[in-house]
Amino acid sequence: MPGHLARHLQETLAESAPRGWKVVGSERKLLPVAIAERVGYAPAADLVIEHAASARRLWVELEISRADPVANHAKFAIASRLQRFDDTFVAMVSRHVTGGRRASCSLAIKMIKDYGVEDREEG
Repeated sequence: MPGHLARHLQETLAESAPRGWKVVGSERKLLPVAIAERVGYAPAADLVIEHAASARRLWVELEISRADPVANHAKFAIASRLQRFDDTFVAMVSRHVTGGRRASCSLAIKMIKDYGVEDREEG
């Protein structure tokens, strides 16, 4: 069921993107190859929505029943430290994810907010 639900949510969100935004893909790689090789992974968002008039993107993560639902949160945080971009990370966590794992997701998002992109070091 989780695979079907994720696909359904991706399609529904794609159909209802706000004016000026377009869906540019699902499971789309978001880092240049050089940076992905440097960190040892190539994060991909469940859904990527891009603003038509700017370089802004939304990375949408749908955490439904993963063994490690906070992994993508951490990958976004690390990627945002290595490369400057105007992306926004949106995480939706199902109530079916166990309480401890939901709490980990919430804390990871709080850490991303507290750390902020303004403090990012170049290089």
